[in-house]
Amino acid sequence: MKKWLPLTLAALNMLALGAAEMRPVSWSDSTNTAKRFQANTSGKMTIADDADQKAVRFDVEFKPGTDFWVYPAMTFKDGESLSDVKQIRFEFKAVQGNPDAKYTCAYVMFDGEKQYFTLPTPTTEYQTVVIDVPQAVKNPAAAKNIKIGMNPKDPKLTYFVRNLQFLTSDADSATTAANELAWSGATNSASRFKANTSGKMTIADDPAEKAVRVDVEFKPGTDFWAYPILQLKPGESLADVAQIRFDFKAVQGNPDAKYSTANVMFGNEKPYYSLPMPKNEYQTVVIDVAKAVKDPAAVRDIKIGMNPKDPKLTYYIRNLQFIGKGK
Repeated sequence: MKKWLPLTLAALNMLALGAAEMRPVSWSDSTNTAKRFQANTSGKMTIADDADQKAVRFDVEFKPGTDFWVYPAMTFKDGESLSDVKQIRFEFKAVQGNPDAKYTCAYVMFDGEKQYFTLPTPTTEYQTVVIDVPQAVKNPAAAKNIKIGMNPKDPKLTYFVRNLQFLTSDADSATTAANELAWSGATNSASRFKANTSGKMTIADDPAEKAVRVDVEFKPGTDFWAYPILQLKPGESLADVAQIRFDFKAVQGNPDAKYSTANVMFGNEKPYYSLPMPKNEYQTVVIDVAKAVKDPAAVRDIKIGMNPKDPKLTYYIRNLQFIGKGK
């Protein structure tokens, strides 16, 4: 587990020096409101904006004799992702019904991650937390929510979270833009994809979604799979690619239907690169080509798709990027 250490004056000075290179992502400020958090506790929770504290306030009451835990979830919306976030910063403080009561633990939990980020023991004074996302989170793009909370020992708890910031680096953003390969943008077109499915597939550009739209109908009782092919042209090669990035979302005729699997296939290579289970909200995927592909230079096509369980499927692929290795 990642252990937070108290911020010394030297550490604060280092943060101040680094702040010039960091900036909030466009959606960062919108997370500082009670409506972005969902109750998640073994007790009874209320979440509200506290104007005096300029913070989100969490009040919790537990039934004596039960397990006391509270980890409200902040779910990322469409277009929000930790994939480009370098740091998360916030301040928090807490008080129990008995001010002298201790805490079992306090964490930040990242969706899908088994190891939690350990917070300092809560106090009645605000403490600043700085999380290095690349170090704390194994797969930032896959994290769909974060939970900030604790395990108190008293049946009554109030705590506050304020100045929540999701920060990125201007230098990193510029480097990514500079390293996007010349042919990358041309792949964001329906004309680049070829139908490949066990059903009937249509592929079109969707201006409203700014995405490539794939519609598929399957014959009931058959094997349902859809993996349209992006054929690489002469001069296009994964040999020069460090990362592949894209967003995708999907919906079936029955919105509650599940998926057997979803994958990115590189030529004839196996195993396939597993995607997160599709849902009707965009998810950002970042693929490390060196880790995911055995022989990048030999790959001549890429298939992005899934195996639904309903006879009707629509899905979208947008912001497809091939990022070069740089110099």
